[in-house]
Amino acid sequence: MIKQKNNTEREVIVSHQSDLLTQDLILSGIFKYCKFSDYGYSFDFPLIRYEHGCGDITYPTWQVDELKSLELSEKQYEKLIIFLETELNSYKNFLKTFENQIKTKEGREKKITDYFDKSLHGVRTIPYFAFEMSLIKKLEIEGVSPKDIPSSLTDTSLASIELENIFKIFKTELESESPISESLKKELKKFCDRFGYLGLTYFKGNPWTIQDAYRMLFTAENKHEKNGKPDKKMSKHVEFASKLLKLRTLKWELMCQGTSLFRKFVKEFFSEEIVYEDLLNLRVEEVLDIINGKYSKEQLGQGRDYFILEIKDNGVFMSTDKKEEVIREKNIYEKEINGVTAQPGKVVGKAKIVLSPKEGYKVEQGDVLVTKMSTPDFLPAMKKASAFVTDIGGITSHAAIVSREMKKPCIIGTKNATKVLHDGDLIEVDADNGKVTILEKTKGDKNN
Repeated sequence: MIKQKNNTEREVIVSHQSDLLTQDLILSGIFKYCKFSDYGYSFDFPLIRYEHGCGDITYPTWQVDELKSLELSEKQYEKLIIFLETELNSYKNFLKTFENQIKTKEGREKKITDYFDKSLHGVRTIPYFAFEMSLIKKLEIEGVSPKDIPSSLTDTSLASIELENIFKIFKTELESESPISESLKKELKKFCDRFGYLGLTYFKGNPWTIQDAYRMLFTAENKHEKNGKPDKKMSKHVEFASKLLKLRTLKWELMCQGTSLFRKFVKEFFSEEIVYEDLLNLRVEEVLDIINGKYSKEQLGQGRDYFILEIKDNGVFMSTDKKEEVIREKNIYEKEINGVTAQPGKVVGKAKIVLSPKEGYKVEQGDVLVTKMSTPDFLPAMKKASAFVTDIGGITSHAAIVSREMKKPCIIGTKNATKVLHDGDLIEVDADNGKVTILEKTKGDKNN
């Protein structure tokens, strides 16, 4: 029962560094095509707010409370799975066509228009994964934790496995520190052609290069195990969670594949008129206007170093004025942090706070990666880390998926690990019990 629909009090659901074009595409697709009411909710779409800079994506707390409290029936979850599979397969098929279309320049404006039109439909799947909030209670009743949910191999985990295979083949060469051979370059190029798009966060970032892949080789570990069939029959709810886990990862991968193709097309056939990176500071309609020659890019995108993009009842609106909002938050001076176990295990290491993939360089072998929420472009840092701790994340979050594939301890959903911990803090990650303990504060920490 919703007591009050107050859109000022909000809760962080997702957090990652992004750009205006990405967020406008996502929020516009959600506003136009989401219909949560089909599943019994009192609203059609979440009133999402994205704040540039911190990267926080928040929902009004009344919507979060409803998502957590309204339990879907098995038929509704089956309907949800079919919907997500249908939408993502449709987008996957479009990207295959789009990949062939962008080999030539003819009709380039229409190809871009079609890309955005199809992508608006594709991104509408994103908020539906919040339905896992009510599924978690079902799993808890059954005594199921995230580590017990069967996973499927997707590009996110296959990329790590492939690097391990390359390392095994070229181990002697790599350990001798000799100059990179042509044979190794060839294998790394094949790797980048296949998985390089994982270096992107939607429109932002760059595909992995041969040098990126080469550096990742030195953190390759053989911890993967083949996914066998469960020892016992899965319950319906575990089956739903397993499918959502796979589909959520596939959703991310398809979106990044699409933006990788868009990036390639723009750089190859619009290079004389457009600098790709300039488009990231524009909204979808502005990009389409520039592509079709209606505006010069110099006329748009100014004064957007900070912005808030927000879904309201009547559209998606942007503001460059800072707003105050109330977000549920724990005491930042706690000495012990609790969360949910995604992958069991216990390690001791130095905390490294990584708020964006660009800060991944801080993580050294054996450190604990502490972040708000990981995305596929965190993979190079995750390979070096001994464990992961996140502020945000559910049973199908990226960190939960990768930790199980890499067999590294992981605690998700701590709410405040990035605020309590500091670079260099010596911590114990007890993922068996979902607990992070600060053993020694770094020198100079004011909270010491």
